[in-house]
Amino acid sequence: ASKYKRPFARKIAKGIARNIVLRIRLAEAQNWKCAWCGVSCELHNPKIKRADPKSVTIEHVFARSNGGEDTWENTVMACRLCNTKRGNTPVGQYYGPPAPKKKSRKQKRLEGYVGRIKKVYNKGIDLNEWIATVKLIPAHKKVLEDEVEKFLEGLT
Repeated sequence: ASKYKRPFARKIAKGIARNIVLRIRLAEAQNWKCAWCGVSCELHNPKIKRADPKSVTIEHVFARSNGGEDTWENTVMACRLCNTKRGNTPVGQYYGPPAPKKKSRKQKRLEGYVGRIKKVYNKGIDLNEWIATVKLIPAHKKVLEDEVEKFLEGLT
């Protein structure tokens, strides 16, 4: 029975050694930066029981579970956090364009006033007097003044 354990142990040891070498080569090729988020990574410290989210992992661009190969061309170095979050989601879906940021109430209010410039002008109200009555933060009031100026220039 012992003759079967030894080749199996060698196979595991070779796999572990290959994995460590590949991690280090990928990390050096990418200047120790995660391929996805750009955070600086480090080798896992075995003294720490829990895995560090910045520790180096081998990330398969095309996941092995989706038919991707275990080759140099299909691997990048990623931090443990990105590798875990992505799972086997295709790169294009997971790391596509960022979601649009939600507009603040103040930003929406400014856009509403900008949209009313033409209506206010058509009612015969003086735009400078109207701006004085609008309740906006100073930076947004300046933007509104600039928009009114552009509107008036467009009329001439």
